Amino acid sequence: MHEINVPVFTPRWYQIPALKALDNGCRNILLCWGRRSGKDCFALNALVKKMVQKVGVYFYILPTYAQAKKVIFDSITNDGFKMLNYIPPELRENVNSQEMKITLKNGSIFQLIGSKNYDSLMGTNAVGFVISEYALQDPQAYEFIRPIMAANPNSWQIVVSTPRGKNHFWDLYQYAKDRDDWFVDVKTSIETGVITQEFFDAEIERGADLDHLRQEYLVDFNHGATGSYYSKFLDDAMLDERIGNVAWQPSAEVNVSMDLGYSDNFVLWFWQEIGASIHFIDYYANNSEPIPHYVKKIREKPYLYDKIIVPHDADVHELSSGMSRVQVMRDLGLKPIVLPRLPIMDGIEAVRSILPRCWFDEKKCAKGLKCLSLYRKEWNDRHKCYNDRPLHDSNSDSADSMRYAATAIQRYSSSSSVTPKEIYAMNRENRRRI
Repeated sequence: MHEINVPVFTPRWYQIPALKALDNGCRNILLCWGRRSGKDCFALNALVKKMVQKVGVYFYILPTYAQAKKVIFDSITNDGFKMLNYIPPELRENVNSQEMKITLKNGSIFQLIGSKNYDSLMGTNAVGFVISEYALQDPQAYEFIRPIMAANPNSWQIVVSTPRGKNHFWDLYQYAKDRDDWFVDVKTSIETGVITQEFFDAEIERGADLDHLRQEYLVDFNHGATGSYYSKFLDDAMLDERIGNVAWQPSAEVNVSMDLGYSDNFVLWFWQEIGASIHFIDYYANNSEPIPHYVKKIREKPYLYDKIIVPHDADVHELSSGMSRVQVMRDLGLKPIVLPRLPIMDGIEAVRSILPRCWFDEKKCAKGLKCLSLYRKEWNDRHKCYNDRPLHDSNSDSADSMRYAATAIQRYSSSSSVTPKEIYAMNRENRRRI
């Protein structure tokens, strides 16, 4: 009998309960462990074990294809061991480096993908999924995984991540933590022993970003809005009771700003200017729908419209039709105002300037508010600081549409310049009315 040399993986003490849960038939594992706690090493080995035990298709999903290649396919551990060699070469039938796919001799297939390519999950009957750094992933990928698991009672998933604020990972954690069919474990990097309290304190002393440290090492969901452009303003709005029931006032006209995505989200913000206050009364987002779909959504609402605001690139002619999206809107009866091209940072400052006098309907604008709170600067892991540009992720489209709204308010509103004292008095008066 041919002997196979299997690489030795010894799970750390805190990893053993999750491994036992998987071995005992638990289909849903969620691990929120601090940085350097061996999340991917553990998850890869758990997946390899399952691949040998049961023939099937297994996906390992990271936020991007490049990250999948870096973290798993090309990665070497601190001990100098190649991560991919946890899949013993003697068990491999074929390795497709271009697709990052490995076929075992027993027929099992292992493939690395980025969540941006989630459509590659369509039509598969996968048995196991590892979803790594879920907080950074496109949440739409998970929507493809759920029906696959529902159709296959023998399938399983391991979701591993550190927090990034109260985003979709937070939502999944809140859903899973009280359910009997989920195994959930949360541990800081100090609890797992990969760093000491002294190291953490020294990092603070040398001037490292405290919010980033709490997010990465202390798995603190409350500090995941690190680098956020708007979270402070939205916190102020919540404390000032400007997020709640903000009713549509039929006597005032409604304005709409659009971010014209297709594969990304197409986002509409609806607002009214009530005196010097700005009331965001509605929000809508979708993707992969043509322009007529959004025009229909606008018309279905009972609002009397004033300005329809679109970005500068809406006037670009598309090769497929020879028409611009603005022209399509005009043919359908809308009269959009095309904004000039402006630097992104100018638009961000415009949003910051109007937020102190903004009111938001808590229910209708909930998704948009969440995106605004999580819209943040891009983190430079090499230099351990933020780049001077926003991170492009699933929150960007809502934030872009808000930038267009703020830019239009600054350009076309008669109340664009209001003093802080006037804002305070105005908000106090509005709280009496609402």
